[in-house]
Amino acid sequence: MSKEKKLIQENISFGIKLLSNNNLIINEVWITLKSLSLLTGKYEWEVDLSEYGEIRTVLAAVQDNLWVLVNDYKNNRHSLLCLDVTSGRIMQVLGEGLRLSDAHVKYIEEKQTLLSFKSSISAVPSPSTLIEIDATTGQVLRNITVESMLAPNLKVGLWQYHNNKLFFTANTTMMTTTHIGVLDYDTLQLLWYTEVPDRKGLLKDLQVADDKIYVLDQVGTLHIFEKESSIE
Repeated sequence: MSKEKKLIQENISFGIKLLSNNNLIINEVWITLKSLSLLTGKYEWEVDLSEYGEIRTVLAAVQDNLWVLVNDYKNNRHSLLCLDVTSGRIMQVLGEGLRLSDAHVKYIEEKQTLLSFKSSISAVPSPSTLIEIDATTGQVLRNITVESMLAPNLKVGLWQYHNNKLFFTANTTMMTTTHIGVLDYDTLQLLWYTEVPDRKGLLKDLQVADDKIYVLDQVGTLHIFEKESSIE
């Protein structure tokens, strides 16, 4: 009981990000990761990641791999770090030569892969880049331009994976998100896209359910779409 009370009363600023094998992986002040054992109440390891920038997201623990997205905005560098989950030792650093997203990287549990999907902010045609990484080996499986999005000039914003499809918001000629669309996950074929009618400002959230797509605009209006549609 005394150990539990002491831990609760510690005056530190941290966010609990991930539970892995009876350990809490804790992000402290955006540059330090700690692993807190729930069995002993003690920290098992601590690692300073400040040389890579600030911690954006603790993504997943897959087997012995702990994946963390770190951003160095000063040098426009975004890195995926693979740490040993039992020791905190950095095993792999991915990012050099990859156009990784600074925010929209996710762990796809069904595939056991990490996915980065991003576009440059631009009013002119700009490619959307998809990078897929095996979360167990760290191998880059795909690092490609999504060709099907070039002709309609769709530049991806937010996105969600659901049932082997990628649902996304996008802009075309404007600098703010105006459209939603769907890609086949395996082939990256554009299945359909449509402009969101009567939207106000940018599209700030996207959620996907079994039969509906929910899109929230800047003033809080919720737009609901059927998952099956046709290209406009």
